[in-house]
Amino acid sequence: MQWLNTIVDELIARHPDGEILIESGGSPSGTYHLGHMRELVTCDAIMLELQRRGRAAKHIYFVDDLDGFRKVPGNVPEEWSQYLGMPLCDVPSPSGAAGESYADHFLQGLKDSCTALHIDVEFVL
Repeated sequence: MQWLNTIVDELIARHPDGEILIESGGSPSGTYHLGHMRELVTCDAIMLELQRRGRAAKHIYFVDDLDGFRKVPGNVPEEWSQYLGMPLCDVPSPSGAAGESYADHFLQGLKDSCTALHIDVEFVL
């Protein structure tokens, strides 16, 4: 794939030594969708090509769980409007699981998808 080779060639030229970190991230503000997965798959492809070429590489996904709760999605009870403006890590999980935040609840689906697709990524909160 030409786009992949172009990106990896440029990364190696800019960083001839040491581990290369591939970074991505997002806000767990609701159900993750295909657009989020595209970012993860793209970063995974870059990391794998770097590793195939003998370079140490790691993919880190920054989870912005301090992002504010902006709106109540359709799959969450309307009562969650009382949490608008609060950090996602402080909003309770719509599942009602004890000790689980809104951010944890939606992030778990993304983690499960990455596991199923064999995407090697470290989630950082």
